[in-house]
Amino acid sequence: MLESINHECMKIELMNRNISFKTEMTVPVIYDQQKLETVLRCDLTLCALCIYCGSKIKRPSCDSL
Repeated sequence: MLESINHECMKIELMNRNISFKTEMTVPVIYDQQKLETVLRCDLTLCALCIYCGSKIKRPSCDSL
């Protein structure tokens, strides 16, 4: 129960700071060069990567994940 409250609060904080994120994103797991049937489910995946190119800062969206 506490974890779900913390999760909701974190989502609010990220939204307030205009930080893109995805919830419950699944990530494949590779072991010994083989993809496992089991996947890892990430509670929150942040998409706040900033890329500096010359004089411009690019901020990719979560859609590119």
